[in-house]
Amino acid sequence: MVGWCRNNRYGLEYFACASSRRNAGSIELFKRTWGEDVVSHIGTGLLMSLCIFLLFLISIPLMLMGESPIMGMVMLAVGVLFAVLFFSTVEAVNRASLFYYAKTGEIPPMAAKAGIRF
Repeated sequence: MVGWCRNNRYGLEYFACASSRRNAGSIELFKRTWGEDVVSHIGTGLLMSLCIFLLFLISIPLMLMGESPIMGMVMLAVGVLFAVLFFSTVEAVNRASLFYYAKTGEIPPMAAKAGIRF
């Protein structure tokens, strides 16, 4: 699994950028940005874990206090679903931005427009 993720790290981003050669420089890009990639994954994973933990803290009392634990279970399931979807999107945007920065050496246009600095 780790090898697949490493080798396909910039697959979607590569197809998003127009280029004439298929995998030209992808290994070099990975070698240059592996540290940022690891920090990004750890940070996003920790934030997602914190959100899911907070959802458990909120939904467990709802499951125990009511006559039926349905409300707490529904809240937990919907909350975890939205947390996973949100943080998956955040990770994809972050990966695309990192790819753009590694490929061009410039801040992505939308990040620069929003005032984000690397």
